[in-house]
Amino acid sequence: MPSAEQLQARWEARVRAASIEPALAFTEAGLTFGAGTVLAKRIAVGRSRPMLAIAGNEERILALLAVAYGRSVKSVAIDHIRRAGAHYACGEIGLALIHLARARLPRLADPKGAAYRVFIGEALLDDGLAPRDLLKICDIDPSILDWIKKDFDPAEPRIPAGNGIESGEWTNADGSGVTPVGNGVQNGDATHDYGSTIIPVAARQIPDEYRTGDPNKFFDTLYGPVHALAQRLGIDETWLFGLAAHESGWLDQHNRDLNDPFGVTHGGGPNVAYSSIDDAVAYWEHRYGPIVRGATSARNFVSRLHADHYNTADPTWSANVSGAIESIQKHLSAWRLRGGGI
Repeated sequence: MPSAEQLQARWEARVRAASIEPALAFTEAGLTFGAGTVLAKRIAVGRSRPMLAIAGNEERILALLAVAYGRSVKSVAIDHIRRAGAHYACGEIGLALIHLARARLPRLADPKGAAYRVFIGEALLDDGLAPRDLLKICDIDPSILDWIKKDFDPAEPRIPAGNGIESGEWTNADGSGVTPVGNGVQNGDATHDYGSTIIPVAARQIPDEYRTGDPNKFFDTLYGPVHALAQRLGIDETWLFGLAAHESGWLDQHNRDLNDPFGVTHGGGPNVAYSSIDDAVAYWEHRYGPIVRGATSARNFVSRLHADHYNTADPTWSANVSGAIESIQKHLSAWRLRGGGI
């Protein structure tokens, strides 16, 4: 998964390069939405007209639309998107646009905010998060995806292997690759890669280890001061967030009351209480900033702290902090998806 800084840079580049579309649109890339997010890639099958890679990709499309609107999307939407894809493949762009209109997706009230959420959702899906899990972390009922399976027909003809696109796509009887109308598909969770065809991926769960506090409240409270600290030290902010998540239990109530995100103690005794989070960050920077400044990797960051006796009582401390750091990016992306940091 790209770092928070890389995602932010990509988002800023995306906004500069692409206008924000408040509704579904056909472009050279395919069926797009928001700031150039491709819901269904435009592909070519032999010498036939280009088609949209909708079949097998319905869950991804519905999940990203739900993320944009912040709620479940009516099932009629994907049915009309399929029909639009069928007409698009036949060169009937006018009819395709009519079916997009019949999908009954209103124009976005907050186009930039929705486009940002879809952008983060796209990054999470590309990194392997299942569409259902994306909906869960956004507090959207994932059962909206269940109905996709209801018309699934395993006998429906599909494009065979060796035709230049991902085999398994639904096709018509002569194998020409036209997107079918009204047929559901159960083809696993799918992700999208701009440089390749659609591929199935295994669902990945966001780890719940060591969590006692709320990750969203954790970032609401800590993102500003910790992000600034990371910039001053010239290190990756996820290393600091991983340390804080482990040491404070995602800033659970006890550590929140102490304003102590980094688990600082006096000689292994009770945690230190601070007058504010800013004071805690300032102290940590004064005491440990010189130790970690310019660290070259997460492992190097943890090793430097361990060598300075940050926590020598726990023999698993280094491994636990490293594990927390590894999981931070998905939690941070989920927080951004909910509107944090906009």
